[in-house]
Amino acid sequence: MKKIKIIVLFVVLFVSYGLVHSSSNDIQIDKNLLKKYILKISLPDVFPKHLEIITPDHQTYVLQDDTQGVELYPQKEFEKLREITLDMNTLVGTTWKDSKKIKEKIFTESGNYTIYFADELETEIDNSFSLKKVIYYEKR
Repeated sequence: MKKIKIIVLFVVLFVSYGLVHSSSNDIQIDKNLLKKYILKISLPDVFPKHLEIITPDHQTYVLQDDTQGVELYPQKEFEKLREITLDMNTLVGTTWKDSKKIKEKIFTESGNYTIYFADELETEIDNSFSLKKVIYYEKR
């Protein structure tokens, strides 16, 4: 009987953790502004502390990761945000090429871009608390 109680307790804790980090608390993208090349992201109450954008050719551009020295906002301010508005025409992110840290314009080709928030950007997607949304960008 004691083993059953312990198993039930673990199940309850696991389900509770899943509810706190469930996709119902997902990021939202304003589709009307997206047509005007403005990326407006509405954030849930609890969201991961780092942000990157992944391009159609799988290049990653870090926008917020204080552990890598890349910040759009001071980290404490970033963690309190409820929305982020970015100009896709001029948005620059940090990437690494030939082991060199460089800044480049992100939205340069038409295709699907992944907006990716995670507690650990360099970890497999399933191994870190993360939220993502795929958007389509049409180059002018």
